[in-house]
Amino acid sequence: MSCDPLTCWIEMYKEYMCGKDKLIITGTRRIQTNMWGVPTTEIIPFEKNCIFINEDDTVGWKWDRPDPKPLPGETYTAPTYPDITTGTSPWGGYNSNPNLPVKVSDISSLTLSVDYHYPVLPSPSDGLNFAYDAWILDKKKPDKETLRTKKELMIWVNRQNVPMPAPQAQVSDGINLYDLDAWTGYNAFILNVPPPSGAASHKVDVKKLLDYLVAHDLIPANWYLAEIALGNEIWKSRGQINIDKMEINLNGVVI
Repeated sequence: MSCDPLTCWIEMYKEYMCGKDKLIITGTRRIQTNMWGVPTTEIIPFEKNCIFINEDDTVGWKWDRPDPKPLPGETYTAPTYPDITTGTSPWGGYNSNPNLPVKVSDISSLTLSVDYHYPVLPSPSDGLNFAYDAWILDKKKPDKETLRTKKELMIWVNRQNVPMPAPQAQVSDGINLYDLDAWTGYNAFILNVPPPSGAASHKVDVKKLLDYLVAHDLIPANWYLAEIALGNEIWKSRGQINIDKMEINLNGVVI
């Protein structure tokens, strides 16, 4: 028995969704198309921007952003960020993990690890990264004031054609040596590794990076780590990634 190509493609997955503002919930995690950087003036094939859960319960997303446009009133093109996330959103609306938020000073250990591969490898000319995005809030329950006071911590696993200023420092977590870019409300630890072909993995000791930020007065120790996401920031690119395994180990417990 045969089926048309679209139906056969769909049957490869347990769940899949395409388009803007799409969401799949799996346990304490949320997979999101998260196309926040796409203005109404941008023509984009929404049917090619998808999230999915595979038959083996691994997850992933694919994207196609051929002609990016800036958001209204901006000259800078904002990225999209298809991702898998857990925790408490700074914008409110959900709290998906009982272990988050956690006060930074109460974190005795925190490691993140991921096994991944790109079934559709981005072109070498594409502009994107693959990065963790963590939000740190001044209170355990976010409110309107949180949107002004929140701090963002990113850890870039892959980087390709994304201009950044010269690093302010180089910081080691004992596993990798990162370039640090930091300004008000934002800290990025960057690995200058392009998207690889074949299976790849990455592990980061976030506790050591947080200790550095606290020691340099970039993040207050009495604030709360609220949300942890992992995704591809996409400026202009076409590709697909599969997250074969993502683990968050907080204070000796996998969450």
